[in-house]
This record gives sequence, C-alpha cells and structure tokens, in this order.
Amino acid sequence: MYLRINALLLICLWGYSTAQSEAFSPPSLDEIQAVSPDSVPDLMLIAPPPPPPPPVATSSPSTSSSAPYRSYEDYLDSILIYARNILPGKQELETQKALIMEKGPEPKGEYEKQADYDSRMANFDKNKQKEIANLEKKHEAEMKARKEKLKNTVYYKPDIAHPNWDGMLRADTTADGYNARIAKIESMMSFMKTKITNTMQMLDNLDVLNKNDMNVLEQKNRLYMARMARAIELMEDYILQDYAKVMSTERRKFDMVFGVYDPEKEQFHVDMTDYHSQKVPFNYVGSLKVSPAVAQEIDRKTDNFLASIDYVNFPFVVDGNKVFPGAKKAEIYYKDKAVPGTGNFKNVPGYENLDGYIEWAVRADSLISGKLVPRKLDSAYVMSKSLPKKSSGGTWWSRNKNLVGTILFIAAAGSAGVAVWQDMEAGKQKDNAAIWYTNAEHAVVEQNTGQYAVNSAGYKKAVDNVRFHENMRNGLYIGAGAFGIAGILSLCF
Repeated sequence: MYLRINALLLICLWGYSTAQSEAFSPPSLDEIQAVSPDSVPDLMLIAPPPPPPPPVATSSPSTSSSAPYRSYEDYLDSILIYARNILPGKQELETQKALIMEKGPEPKGEYEKQADYDSRMANFDKNKQKEIANLEKKHEAEMKARKEKLKNTVYYKPDIAHPNWDGMLRADTTADGYNARIAKIESMMSFMKTKITNTMQMLDNLDVLNKNDMNVLEQKNRLYMARMARAIELMEDYILQDYAKVMSTERRKFDMVFGVYDPEKEQFHVDMTDYHSQKVPFNYVGSLKVSPAVAQEIDRKTDNFLASIDYVNFPFVVDGNKVFPGAKKAEIYYKDKAVPGTGNFKNVPGYENLDGYIEWAVRADSLISGKLVPRKLDSAYVMSKSLPKKSSGGTWWSRNKNLVGTILFIAAAGSAGVAVWQDMEAGKQKDNAAIWYTNAEHAVVEQNTGQYAVNSAGYKKAVDNVRFHENMRNGLYIGAGAFGIAGILSLCF
C-alpha cells in the first residue's frame, strides 16, 4: 500500500514539474453501562440454582447442563449467575494468600525442643509456599468445576431458544386475536432484545467465556429473536388467511331493477343493491341469461327473485362497526333455480369519501383477485432452526472504504498514464509546429506567397494542437493528484 502511495506521489510531482518546465511558448505568430470486575457483587454466598428433577424417560447429553430451564430468560440468568460466581473465587484466593504471607512464626513453646524449633524456623518460608501451593491447587479444582458448569450451560443441547408460546402459534382465533398476539410478541421481543444485549455485554466484561463460547451463545440469541420475528410473520399470515375466507350471505330478496332485455343475446340487464346493509353493503351491475319466454314471464318483476352474495372476510370499520363491502360474486335465483349471469361490483356510494377506504379497497381488490394470497405458514415455520443472514455491521463507508480507496488509486494511476501520453503527443505537435514554422520562413525568403499561406496555416494548427494536448496533460496530472490524495485520505478515515 505504501509503495502504491509513494509511486503515485512521484508521478504527480514529476508530471507537475514537467508541465511547468516544458510549457510550449511558440514564436509570435471527502449500556448498558460497562460492568467491571470490581463492580461485580460478592456472590460467594450465592449458591448456584439447585437443579430441578431430571426429565422423565430422557437422557441428558454429556455436554449439556443437568438443569432444564423454565424459559430462555431463566437460561440466560443461570449463565450470568455461574459467570459471576467465578470472579469472587479469584478474589477469595488472593485474600487467603495474603493472610498466609502476613502470618508470622509462632514463638518457641515451653515444651518445644530447641531442635524442633530450629527446624520449624528453618522451614517456615518453605511451609508457607507449600500451604499456598495447596490452596492454589484446591482453588484451581473449584474454578475448573465452576467453569465446567458454566460451559455446560452455554452448550446446553436441548432446543431452548424460544419463548413459552402458550398456544400462541395455533390457528384458533380471529384477525383481532392474532393482532393482539402480535402486540404481545412485539412487547416480548423488545424486552428480550434488551435482556440479551445486557447479558452479552456483562459476559464480555466479566471475561470468563472465550470467543467460541460467546459465538455459541450469540447463535442461540439470534435463533431466539429470529423465531420471534417469524412468529409475527405467522400471525400476519393467519390474519391474511382469515381475511381471504369467502363468506356468503343468506339467500334473500335485495333491491333489484331490471333494465333493457336483449332478445338476440337473451340477456336482461339488472342492477342489484343493498347500500344500507349493516353487514355486506354492495352495488352490483350485471346481466342475467334468460330465454325470451322466461323474460316475458318475468316481465321485469322481481317478486320471485332471491340472491346471496359471496364476500371476503376483510372488514372495513364504519363508526366503530365492522362491515364487509368486499363483495366477490352474486348468486341470483328465480323461483329457487340459479340463473346464469355475469356482472361486477362497484363502490358503494359514499364509501369512497370515508377515511381509510381507498387503502382498504386496494387490499380488498388484491384479496378478491387472488393477487394477495396467504403463504399457509404454520408453527413448524416459526420453530425452524434457520437463521437470517447476519447484516454487515458498521456504516456503508466503513464496509466499502477499501474498495473506494482502490478505485481512487486506479483512477489516479490511469490519469497519470494518460497524462504521460498527452505529454508525448504535445511533443510531437511541437516538432510539427517547428517544421511548419521553418517552411514558412523559407517561403518568406523565396517570396512565395502561396507556400507562406499554406505553411502559416499549418503552423497555427500545430500550435493549437500543442496547446490542446498540454491542457489535457495538465488537467490529467491535476486529476491524478486529486485522486491520489483522495485515495490516501480514504485510508485514514
């Protein structure tokens, strides 16, 4: 990298000096608050949580903790307790070692032989070190057991990375019930996001787990949050499944008006409405397929006509009441026999002026047309162990600055290379200008007006070409310098 930077600087300096020294002068013609070990409370008196009874008819893996957990929150709390239980042990060891070091020898006893006393005094320091060594060995065994308990908890194999759903994943309620579940799940997600963040920060500050241990726990945390997000997707799909259900009204008489009868097509134009319905308001316009004989029998009377309306179960709220204006199909009966026909539903007059109706109508049309269909998800989708792709951390600049720097250095090198070529072209044009100038001088000497005009024009054109290539060269050297400086700065920020 430094070689590239030095090379670019040398090119820019050489180009600048060349441009200055060779300018052509023609003859005039850009937490949770950290937790330090000192702030960790003395938990020596806190015993690890007692393991509950082992699960019936199951065998625990050798690498898993012996304690099943009531919830994922309980699991995270247990990890923190085990982690915090390690630090006080270190502090207690240092305290006991200090006490041993401060302890002085006992004076000679009344009944102690001088030889025994002398031996005891001679071995006093050695015995101290032996006592400390035994203490450290005992401490090491205790710490190993505590760390093993912590690691077993981190590597707990049974799948616990999910909340207690309490039946929330079942498709057993209405859209309102699913919306209430979404609100509850979102609240749980917010709480657990904070808890997981704080737990991981505290474990990082306690520094009792290695990188692999932390990665294992992070994977479980991500799986837990991913399942919560998929649970919301499931509720949204359940809502869509509920809205997409096609319901039908009872067969009954509606306001109906017959229009013109077309004997050639054997069709009766018909308008059918129920604007003021408290359940399924609609406005239907269509035609009925009836023979001329039946049309004559009907004679535009609606007495013997009944109809039922199919509609999607997607409500629109008017003054706090739910109505279902998403009519999909009209079934019309004459004397209890279905009459074939075609038609469509128009907006119920006045509804288009109500707040939220346009947005409702767009979604209702998608449900009716089949453009918006449920994914038919279930609880297995939520409990999948797949994880979403981990988003790249940091800002766009932090992720791409090396690429940008490389592009800038390439642009700098490219500009410098083209500038060198333009400098060579300027040199060629200088030679051409010199030839034209010499020929023009000879024409003056020979008093050849025609040749002078030709050579003079050639000379002026050559001078213009020189200036063009020099300007290009200078601009490219400046560009190379700018790109190079920008590339260097991109490495600094």
